[in-house]
Amino acid sequence: MFDSDAEVSKDDRTMALLAHLSVLVMPVIIPVILWAIKKDESPFVAYHAMQALVYQLITTTVVFFIIFFVMLITMGLCFPIVFVGFLPAIGGILYGLKANEGQWVGYPLIEGIGR
Repeated sequence: MFDSDAEVSKDDRTMALLAHLSVLVMPVIIPVILWAIKKDESPFVAYHAMQALVYQLITTTVVFFIIFFVMLITMGLCFPIVFVGFLPAIGGILYGLKANEGQWVGYPLIEGIGR
């Protein structure tokens, strides 16, 4: 389906980077848009956009429920828990940098999705 040895263009690497870094700005929305636009043109961008989409859906949902239940149990007194929301950004940045290098690497456990 894709040739992992083929040279990836700078534009494709940049778009793949943006798909991963969108976790900082607009999770889920940007990867969907990039995937829809590039799914037939660039397997590299489509793969990374789908990886970012699945990762962001899972982490956004998990983080929301963690924050919701901790705030519910502590009656809102544990507001520093909202910093848990920044943890998915670490994965987004790391895998975005790998995508920018032209690597076909995926997040653990969801690596096969999008191929």
